[in-house]
Order: sequence, then C-alpha cells, then structure tokens
Amino acid sequence: MSIRHLHDCVLARISSGMSADASELHRLDLERLGLRALAACQFQEMLADLKERIAQRAAMRTRSPFAIGGVELRSAAA
Repeated sequence: MSIRHLHDCVLARISSGMSADASELHRLDLERLGLRALAACQFQEMLADLKERIAQRAAMRTRSPFAIGGVELRSAAA
C-alpha cells in the first residue's frame, strides 16, 4: 500500500465524518426550528383565546354586547 493511497483513505474518512456531522447538525437545526414554529403557533392560539376571554369578561362587566368575529351577541338578560 502506498503512502498516497493511505493518505487518500484517511482524507476520505475525515471528509465522510465531517459530512455526516454537518448533516446531523443541519437535521437538528431543522428539528429545533420546527419545534420553535410549533411553540409560536401554540402561543398565538393561547394569546387569541386569552384576548377573547378578557373581552367577554369586560363585556359582561359593562353589560354591553360582545362581538365574536364581527357578530354581536346580546346577553340573555337584555
């Protein structure tokens, strides 16, 4: 086995290892990005729900009609 062939084999293993590591890191980054996007969507849904509940409670306190999606709802007491 020549020294050149030995060097080529070592370089090929190093290159393959670096490529595999880079692929794994890229996969992990994409997975984390997906989890962050999912968490952001869940947060937006929770925030929208909280805003709606606050608006409902404020409407009940003032006894004013409460609108959902542009449709005004009247309380049963009115």
